[in-house]
Amino acid sequence: MPWILPLLLGATIGAGVWLVLRELLPTQPALNSALDRLSGADQPRNPALEVHDGSISDRLGVVVSRRVSLPRIKGITPSPADLELIGKAPHTLLGEKVLVALIGLIALPACGVLFSALGLQLPLIVPVFGTLLLATVFWFLPDLEATSKAQAARAEVTRAVGAYLELLAIERMSGAGAIQATEGAATVGGSWPFQRISQTLQLARFAGVTPWAALDQLGDSLEVPALHDVADIMRLAGAEGAAVVEQLRGRARSLRGAQISLDRAAANDDSTRMTIPATLTVGVFLLAMVIPVGMTVFSQGAG
Repeated sequence: MPWILPLLLGATIGAGVWLVLRELLPTQPALNSALDRLSGADQPRNPALEVHDGSISDRLGVVVSRRVSLPRIKGITPSPADLELIGKAPHTLLGEKVLVALIGLIALPACGVLFSALGLQLPLIVPVFGTLLLATVFWFLPDLEATSKAQAARAEVTRAVGAYLELLAIERMSGAGAIQATEGAATVGGSWPFQRISQTLQLARFAGVTPWAALDQLGDSLEVPALHDVADIMRLAGAEGAAVVEQLRGRARSLRGAQISLDRAAANDDSTRMTIPATLTVGVFLLAMVIPVGMTVFSQGAG
């Protein structure tokens, strides 16, 4: 038990420092959000993923980001486009990472107290390296969550673009011009991807930018290739007056086919993952039986 008291002391001090920082950090809105609200240029995002300013993670992330610049890890750290897509500020993600890592630092000492109550004593190497390992794993959990949400949101945008292509074809068949069709089709849908496209086109009109150039920029900022396809087709219609109805419908069909394939692959992955909880449950049950016996044998051997 000699290792438990130092770890508990360190965890208590860390929790105390965190509580003090929580009370001392001022609550202030993000500058970008405040300017967007004042100018009316705030862009609609997925409402289910909206993050409110002034939370603990926001305030902590602002303080940490001012002092530390963390490198991006390809394949783990979400890209700026991912964060833009889910409406999460980089400092908010950083604050979440710090909070979750603190939980990882405290979790293993708490388990050590439980083992001590059961009369079991773990070797010193277990809590030291285990705590560091758990905190490291927890540090990356918000990254993985943000990346997963961004993938889902990007798939939703792609599906919306498929519907947008069909609406564009209808607009063109009714005799609308390229610019009128591009803007009019975006106002039909009420989902957040349609709102984002519609507002982007409105801002482009006020700025004197062509709709297809605005769609190209939106495709870059969200990393949605389908928006580039829409921009290319409508650019051709606007520049040459070409009949693009079949191109629009053909691209919509290909997007639907690709999305169906992705949905099937996701369903297969979900079926495979359904077996993981049962396997983990059996593993935890076996560990719960083996660890006490092993610790007892270890203690008797050491004595």
